[in-house]
Amino acid sequence: MGFSVDAEYNFFNSELVDDGVTAGIYENSETDLENWAVEGGYMLPGNMVEIVAGYESQDADNYAEAWNRTSVGANYFFTGNHDIKLQATYRMGENIDGVDGDDADEVFVQMQYVF
Repeated sequence: MGFSVDAEYNFFNSELVDDGVTAGIYENSETDLENWAVEGGYMLPGNMVEIVAGYESQDADNYAEAWNRTSVGANYFFTGNHDIKLQATYRMGENIDGVDGDDADEVFVQMQYVF
């Protein structure tokens, strides 16, 4: 029971073998790709349900705008040792793939078994 927080940061510098490629994350066959995320959760009393939220951002040289995503959701654990989990998350994406104004919301559901 209680709070959890995770944070990550990544930075990549990449150059393609082929010259002059401008597509996806690459501009003129090169890119600096930067992404970061912060996620947190709170395990409710009873230790079976966790409420979660997060924010992440990714930017690359060929993106018009940073791709941002806010997520909220819940995890339900079927057993006390947390080896079987059902996760449901609502994701709100802005500037998907770095395209200005390309926004979309999605629902993500998964079941997990740890062995």
